[in-house]
Amino acid sequence: MAEKVLKRLNYFREVRIATLKWAENTPVREVQLEIPIVRGALAEIEATIHCIETGEPFLAGWYAIAPELYQAMDLHWYQFCTPSIYHKRKELLIKDLEEVDQLALPADLCTFHRLILRSVVAGDMPKPTAAISLQLPCDGISAVHHIIQHYWSDVPMYIPDPPYLEDERSINYYTQEIMNMVPFLEKNFGKKMDFDKLKEVVEESNKQYQLWMEFDELKRAVPCPVASFAGENIRSMVQGLPSTVGRPAGTDYMRGKVAYAEEKVRAKQGALKEEKIRVFWFDSIPTWFKLGSWLEKEWGANVINDYESDYTYELIDTSSTESIMRGLAKRSLIDMGSMVRQSRSKADTMLSDLTRVVTNQKIDCVICAGHMGHKDMAAAVGLMRERCRELGVAFLHVEMDCYDPRYTSEEAIKDKISKFFVTMGLG
Repeated sequence: MAEKVLKRLNYFREVRIATLKWAENTPVREVQLEIPIVRGALAEIEATIHCIETGEPFLAGWYAIAPELYQAMDLHWYQFCTPSIYHKRKELLIKDLEEVDQLALPADLCTFHRLILRSVVAGDMPKPTAAISLQLPCDGISAVHHIIQHYWSDVPMYIPDPPYLEDERSINYYTQEIMNMVPFLEKNFGKKMDFDKLKEVVEESNKQYQLWMEFDELKRAVPCPVASFAGENIRSMVQGLPSTVGRPAGTDYMRGKVAYAEEKVRAKQGALKEEKIRVFWFDSIPTWFKLGSWLEKEWGANVINDYESDYTYELIDTSSTESIMRGLAKRSLIDMGSMVRQSRSKADTMLSDLTRVVTNQKIDCVICAGHMGHKDMAAAVGLMRERCRELGVAFLHVEMDCYDPRYTSEEAIKDKISKFFVTMGLG
């Protein structure tokens, strides 16, 4: 089984090495700024390979459940999702999807979840020493973890229980759930938590979130200083990669992003030669075609903000261990990115986020990707459309699968967006 895992990981390692060489030899400033994300992804893969080959313990964790704890204990960890979607090549994705089709899974289960399960069932997902189970934001991912528990019955798994509400009682409850992760990790990895080290990690993490907030604010400028989906990699750097979360490397990456955007704003330069349409992409980003570059070249449309890069956080009070744990719980439960905070909460949260971005970042239109797995988004389309009418911006709902090009074709998506721009007088 380890041989199968290593074969897949080594292939993706070679892809990352080739991507890094290309980026390092590309003079384009925007490409240079993203080199740290490639290095971080490569480091994650290489560390996982090392653990498998040497038998060293490692964790399967989640960006949405206090990764600062893993960092403070110097544990190597990876996200359950990454080995299932490392590749960007369409033909390899199709091959995985054809294997997904053979599984006895509901066709309407989110394709992202089915890809994770394919990897576990096929035996090419790295089997960790222990795992943190994600029970939010949706029932689908909860079901996925129950299935994973069946296949990995010998892997200890901690399952934090997220409450639905966002009141003080809920935060207090989830704080205890996050605190209970510490003895679980200590028991399974033979290490003690150093709370002074945790404070250092969270303070470094706070610097990254502060810079993220500044970057988000800079996108308000007209024209926008950065290109479509320019913040797509931020979440991975700040929340998802072992070499960057709460580490100086992640902070340096964020400083570079902010400095570049500031330069462009001071020079009154936009990322596009002529910015005609400012778009809020209100859902996950399609992984299988270059949507942003097409929007820019074809329509002069810049995706100012999106589901992945929207800033929705508060900095954590590091004055005591108690305040740190409470801050991590609140960040993981309530602040955490659009998909987590919106899907596990009331429709009011979704509408509030939509209103804030449209208003603050001078958005011309909202495009909801309508990812087939996001049942909460489908249920709220009417509410979103009505809110956009009230705000005076155009709204488009496009049904697609952000992980499967066979669901709605690239041509059909482009055609619908194009007709929308023309009909609404935007292009």
